[in-house]
Amino acid sequence: MFASRTKKTIEIEDIVVVVRKLSANSLRKASEARQGVVTSRIRGMGAEVLKMFREMPASELAQARVIQDNRQARFSTYDRDSILLSGIDSWSAEEKLGPESIADLDEAAAQLLYEAILDLSLPPLDPVEGVAKGKDD
Repeated sequence: MFASRTKKTIEIEDIVVVVRKLSANSLRKASEARQGVVTSRIRGMGAEVLKMFREMPASELAQARVIQDNRQARFSTYDRDSILLSGIDSWSAEEKLGPESIADLDEAAAQLLYEAILDLSLPPLDPVEGVAKGKDD
């Protein structure tokens, strides 16, 4: 029921990181932050590109879309920085845990932690898998 009570320990090289399950409110904020980024990028495309998409027949538009697998699609829904800031509970690194040190994570560590936090926070894609792992709450 209370997301902050659910935690998971992850080891990256010689650093131990404790991540926590995010609340519905934190996930909503991260989703809204991601939507803002996507909207800005679309605006930056220019009127001609947007007009082309609006005028494209639905069948062609469907063929033009890239279909991501469900796991990747769910990761693209949330702002990574927001997820990392909210979801990293503690770590054993010498650097003090905070926005600057989280921003200094290398790509591999940032992505691994991002995915671990979302896997802990979101319902499983396969309900059978969730019951087997005890994530049916």
